Amino acid sequence: MKKNLHTLCLALFSLFFLANCAAMKGLGPISKDASPPAYPLMEEDTDSGWWHARYRFSWPAGKEPSWHLDALAANEIIKPTLERHRKEILLWRFHRRASRDAAGHQLSFIFFTSSSKAQQVFDDLDSREVLERLESNGDLVLTRYDEVQKNKKPGVEDTSDPHWPLDLQKVWPWFIMGVSETWLGLIAQKAEKLPLKANDSNMEELKGAYVTIHDQVSERWRNHGAHAFVHHLNALFGYEPFQVNPDTLLRF
Repeated sequence: MKKNLHTLCLALFSLFFLANCAAMKGLGPISKDASPPAYPLMEEDTDSGWWHARYRFSWPAGKEPSWHLDALAANEIIKPTLERHRKEILLWRFHRRASRDAAGHQLSFIFFTSSSKAQQVFDDLDSREVLERLESNGDLVLTRYDEVQKNKKPGVEDTSDPHWPLDLQKVWPWFIMGVSETWLGLIAQKAEKLPLKANDSNMEELKGAYVTIHDQVSERWRNHGAHAFVHHLNALFGYEPFQVNPDTLLRF
């Protein structure tokens, strides 16, 4: 009986071992493109750099910015392009801002890739029907793309805050890419439940839907941002306090 049990256990172990070996063999060699490359690999690629697509929205005097237009453009214009070219885009992020200056209310899509791929991305972004509809109804007052002939930001740190230490500048793009992915993912999940499609719907209905989406995503941040984002970020750094002003340290 013991001998039979021993034989059965040995057979099961052998099957498990062989199955795992087969699975590992099926994966094949791990490509360097399977994960974001380390900074030294980027240094060797002199053709790559950061590129910007900027979308400036109408912002009438005396009114609040139409923040829902950021969500609409991110999900209906940028997301399809990002999904199409993601394998060749090493790093990317969003930048949102609204100030009463020359730039006004503006959403930027900032990405790190080769100059030839950057042109393809810009062409893809420019072909989106929603872009034309936002421009024609006056919601989008300016669309601007970087000139791919001039690679002005070849370093991975070149869009980080220059006042930060250099080591932080070099790693921050990975952090903000994850944050941008989270924001876009929340928008996309809400948009999937919409009963209308961007290219087939009335523009006013579509904008109204994105007002609701913006409010829903803002609610997630308001009610869960403290724990889901700030607390876990602080925990990752061992709960070390961080400076919020010259005289105050905060642990979250």
